[in-house]
Amino acid sequence: TGTYQSAVYDMGNQVLTTNQDYTMNYQDYHMKGTGLVYLFKTGDATFNNKFSVTKQNFTVSGDNGRMNTIVKDIFANKMVLTSVQGDRVTSDIGQGSFEKKEFKFDGHVKGKIRGNTKNFMTDPTPLVEAEAVNFTGETAKLYFISQNSKNMSITRGEIKNNVHMTYKDVIMDSQYNEIDIAKNTILARDKVMIDLKNHTKLTANFVWFDMNKGEGHAEKSVKIISTLPQFKNINTMKDISQILKADIKIEDGIFCCMNDHFVSGDNQKYMKMYDWMSFFYDFGEKWIGKLKYGNGIDRLRRELMSRLEWKNAISVLYVSIGTGADLR
Repeated sequence: TGTYQSAVYDMGNQVLTTNQDYTMNYQDYHMKGTGLVYLFKTGDATFNNKFSVTKQNFTVSGDNGRMNTIVKDIFANKMVLTSVQGDRVTSDIGQGSFEKKEFKFDGHVKGKIRGNTKNFMTDPTPLVEAEAVNFTGETAKLYFISQNSKNMSITRGEIKNNVHMTYKDVIMDSQYNEIDIAKNTILARDKVMIDLKNHTKLTANFVWFDMNKGEGHAEKSVKIISTLPQFKNINTMKDISQILKADIKIEDGIFCCMNDHFVSGDNQKYMKMYDWMSFFYDFGEKWIGKLKYGNGIDRLRRELMSRLEWKNAISVLYVSIGTGADLR
């Protein structure tokens, strides 16, 4: 179905042509614009001027383009993808399909999508500017998922080449950036540069960030420049592996490789729990463990130690060492 100010219909070829305003409805798609050529046999629609195609809560628009109403593929010059919730992505050209649940954007990509929503699949909460993920790049690909309400959400995005992204106080530049909206995480790789709250700058080849928890980690050729007090004695022009190596504390002859400033979430919770347990752990194992297991724990400890190929001046890295009872 549709409406037209005026149109010409070729009955032999089953082609509808209009140079004026039109609307078309096909299944759950709504199309409108100015200037249309539609082939009923093949389902090919050519949009000669500005147009828009809406499906559920998303709309694709452009200066001109085309769509096949059978397979639902859409192509647009100066594509603009928007959602009722406030998501918006633009590019020089774009193409994709809501049926296949993916769209590709090429050239001067600029986007803004919802961030820090606990469940993107079912939560229709509108975009909040302070929580939005903003990005630019040369190319991008977005994937969708259908919600229980029959609407759709962007579930994952890949942005490539000269990527610039901002989220709250985090500014991130890279050559590849992946946003997993379902898990609320951001992954960046290749020449990653991060500016955090204007007090810390970090470079790396790989960065992972959890938007919900506000935490993450960096790998490979990591360097930090910071005005924070915990970094004041660090030579920040060195690789982070060399920084930490020179800054490792030694307590009772044991290297303490953990930096409490970078422990958070579950790691921090369990670290506090084990710190508390350490005061009576050996006592409990010695007396309560002996009542329950007899000498079984001592035998197991001796057996494990005997399996090591001990040599003079040997160096051994023992992880998860607990209170160190195995060494006594």
